[in-house]
Amino acid sequence: NATPSQDQDQMPPPPVPGLEISQLQRQLEDAKKERDKIEADHKEERQKDRKAAEKQMDLLVKQLERQNDLLVEQLKQQKEEAKQQREELMNLLGKKLNGPAQE
Repeated sequence: NATPSQDQDQMPPPPVPGLEISQLQRQLEDAKKERDKIEADHKEERQKDRKAAEKQMDLLVKQLERQNDLLVEQLKQQKEEAKQQREELMNLLGKKLNGPAQE
């Protein structure tokens, strides 16, 4: 059987409870601060990324709206030109049809 003195030789010396706990608490606090800092940095980065993406989308929307306005304007002009050409053709056709009959 082992005697109490032999048991103590195999075990590490008992830690000083107050010192070890305060060290662990300090390490825990440091780790929490580090985690909070990292989370804050990530949150800030995500906000910057989101703002940049929103800005990009706004620019794209404005660009598309301008293109759309230009296309609408072009279509109006083409429609007006087509209307004028149609009227000219109808006039020419009318002259051709009416011309020989009058002569």
